[in-house]
Amino acid sequence: MQKSFNSCLLALLTVFMTQAVPAATEYSAMTRISTAQQGDMTARIFVGENGIRSEYEANGETLVQITDFEAGVVFLVNPALRAYKQRPITMADAAMAGKYLQSPDDGPCAGQPGLVCTSHGAEQVSGRMAVKWTMEPAEGAQGGALTVWLDRQRGMPLKQILPDGATMSRRLLGTETVNERQAEKWEITVTPAKGASSVSYQWYDGELGTIIREEQPGGYVRDVYEIRTGPQPASLFTVPDAYSKVEAGQDKSPPLR
Repeated sequence: MQKSFNSCLLALLTVFMTQAVPAATEYSAMTRISTAQQGDMTARIFVGENGIRSEYEANGETLVQITDFEAGVVFLVNPALRAYKQRPITMADAAMAGKYLQSPDDGPCAGQPGLVCTSHGAEQVSGRMAVKWTMEPAEGAQGGALTVWLDRQRGMPLKQILPDGATMSRRLLGTETVNERQAEKWEITVTPAKGASSVSYQWYDGELGTIIREEQPGGYVRDVYEIRTGPQPASLFTVPDAYSKVEAGQDKSPPLR
């Protein structure tokens, strides 16, 4: 349980997400991740009311990942093999989707077994109203408490304090046009218990309810561009009936992302 709880804390350090948050606006787009080590990686994405579809190339094959937030399942599909695998949704999946809490009053422990949340009311953080929460492992589990302040308007974390004393703070710098969209520019400062602080930036699109650009130290950049808003066909977020489910360990299984 210690490992599980610490994994949650690490995931919460820079972005706090929860599952089953409907899209603010449905859209399709391209997404690109650029790193100094691996160069550019691109994918086409389709964002529906309760699901996301990603299509990308890997080892010369076209692969598809379908994230179903309502069912809490991720499907990894290989169209060439007409086969798929599935696994439970994770906090990382929600983070990649850029999905924040629908309401900061709902409680950050919703859908997170093994964690207990306590609300301490509203406070001002970086000039914005936020709801203060403490997150602790359930009775019998090991680990310390995480304190998080969730922005009243956006549901995103404005401040976090981890059990070891590491902190994260977020502040709004203003609005900018990025990828042909109006977005809020946020500065995120992460300070470990020992060592120097690091600063990253995120551009949040209020209409889409997601981050459309992100810059992190070390040359990591993620962009969402060529955005086209509008309803997405429901068929994009389901696996065709003719496809076979492949269990872990079976031959000719579709590569995992």
